[in-house]
Amino acid sequence: MKASLKLIFGIVFYIISCSNLYAQNKKCFIEFRLDTSLNADLTNTKISFTQKGYLHKVRLNEKIAVDTGVNCIIEFNHPGFIIPGIKSLKIYSDTLIFIGYKNLESVVVQSSKTIVRQTLKGFEYSPQNDSVFKNRSLLVSMQRLPFIILKGEDAIEYTRGKIMFKINGREKKGIGNSWNSVLNAINAKDIYKVEMITEVPAFVKKPGL
Repeated sequence: MKASLKLIFGIVFYIISCSNLYAQNKKCFIEFRLDTSLNADLTNTKISFTQKGYLHKVRLNEKIAVDTGVNCIIEFNHPGFIIPGIKSLKIYSDTLIFIGYKNLESVVVQSSKTIVRQTLKGFEYSPQNDSVFKNRSLLVSMQRLPFIILKGEDAIEYTRGKIMFKINGREKKGIGNSWNSVLNAINAKDIYKVEMITEVPAFVKKPGL
């Protein structure tokens, strides 16, 4: 059953570029801040910044180094508000992006299914519904899951102990004890559900990662 959400304002962005010599080295910084005049609480906004296939999970008021002149995708997620993302943006110098809003007439929007959700045993991810990574390998798309880091084009790393994976409801065995090989050989668009189980039973000796 689809839930509906009534919006009484729309999110807008203010992008300010700041010249810096660092940009001459083909790198610059980007930072996200809230408009201090906001009446709405957007402090729980989660930000995903994707460039060259690498996804960076960014916090408000945190600076990250990015490549200048290279296309990037910025996504925002908030439990109470629908915040539109930026699908194509090239940055050439140090940049501040302020998240604000403007008043709009009330509208009813059908909420879409979230691509990552928390479960009692871990997290579930829907690669088929991921517009950014669905045309990449499953390995690359797994960056969406919490605590997963992409280590080059052929390896991912989990930073919190041991875990297990189920793909489309089935456990998968690694090739040569390597989960990376399995994930890299699967197209993300062919997978409707990945379950990342963080509560691994003690008798399991070889978890997913």
